[in-house]
Amino acid sequence: MRRSWKPGIAFASVAALVALLMVSGNKSTHAQGTVEAPYDGSYTSFDLGSVPGVPASYGGLTFLAGDPNTILIGGEANDATGALYSIGVIRDGSDHITGFTGSAAPFTDAAYNDGGVVYGPGDVLFLARWPENELGQTKPGSSTTDKIVGMTALGVTESLSALNFIPTGFPGAGQLKLAVYDDGNWYTAAYAADGSGTYNVTSATLELSLGDVGPEGFTFVPPGSPVFPANSILLAEYTSDVVATYRLDSNGDPIPGSRDVFVSDLTGAEGAVIDPVTGDFLFSTFGGGDHVLAVRGFAEPGASPTPSPTASVTPSPTPSSTPTVTPSGTASATPSGTATATPSGTATATPSGTPEQELTQGDVDCNGSVTSVDALKELRYVALLSVSQTQPCPIIGTDVASFWGDVDCSGSVSSVDALKILRYVALLTVTQTEPCPDIGMPES
Repeated sequence: MRRSWKPGIAFASVAALVALLMVSGNKSTHAQGTVEAPYDGSYTSFDLGSVPGVPASYGGLTFLAGDPNTILIGGEANDATGALYSIGVIRDGSDHITGFTGSAAPFTDAAYNDGGVVYGPGDVLFLARWPENELGQTKPGSSTTDKIVGMTALGVTESLSALNFIPTGFPGAGQLKLAVYDDGNWYTAAYAADGSGTYNVTSATLELSLGDVGPEGFTFVPPGSPVFPANSILLAEYTSDVVATYRLDSNGDPIPGSRDVFVSDLTGAEGAVIDPVTGDFLFSTFGGGDHVLAVRGFAEPGASPTPSPTASVTPSPTPSSTPTVTPSGTASATPSGTATATPSGTATATPSGTPEQELTQGDVDCNGSVTSVDALKELRYVALLSVSQTQPCPIIGTDVASFWGDVDCSGSVSSVDALKILRYVALLTVTQTEPCPDIGMPES
């Protein structure tokens, strides 16, 4: 089993045991995690306990397609005997999940399942298979793995541990993103329908490395959630024993320098999913008692978390009963469940709060001039502090012509943008990479 292979895991396990023995009887941070500042004022973590009937070593989890009251979760993760199990949930009067009903039932075989368990286009289940460095697919209604794609031949380092499709409304919507446990590598995968109800993965492009954090399941923060900047993800980091958050760049990839710890004091953070009813964040643990935890406080999702098949992928002829993916197309579902794509150029995220008046590069608060106050607002945003904007001025980090506040057009808002604004105010030279607009000039 994979976790016993990892360098330093034996030492970490002993250290964790010693720490548990030293914890007083009424302390529960290791059971339900600790929500870190500045999120702790808006979010609360709850331990839902173990899932009855699911064997130890939990993998990833997701909600059954079309049924927000049933969860699918991996058991005996990373092992040839691994499988997915289904379990009903109990909701309180506010629709928050508080527990599970009955005992879990086997749903489908899922050998070597890991943190990545997600639905893709056509309601096909996509699973990361660790340590085999494979991507498994299960068609709707099937109880077996219908297709296995080897990732090594595509240049993905060993071994794939997590994957997800970027949902509508986020930069890069429809793209398939992959994460590798062993080295933290992060890829964009191109995919195309194979004519049999499953998908070929035609290429994998290395985008960046997150480092030695042990990336597992990841999901997308519901827009409008308190404290979080726009376009953020939550990533279960097994090696770090935390859930971290990252901001996304214009391609939908995490910005390593934006990493912040959201939930700490965990043992074996593994799966990650957003409750489609309440927006609560649910995640599983591999080891540490094999629990499912829920964090409340997020905005309610505006749509189903199941991604639409919108992506820059290579098309292939398919029968009419099979979802078709067309490059840079915008997918829409028909009543019969057949997905079709209409070419419409490059997919872009829908602007949020875009004002009608002309915007000026560097005038972050839209008061008509670029001042040191704009730089201060940039720094508050980078520090994850609250930033007040007067509507209809865009929120910092939202996609307008580029990310609002990204004055150097680097793809993210950082302290460098604040420094450039201050240099402009002080009448010092500011270097811009064309065609990025100069500070003080209209946004294109």
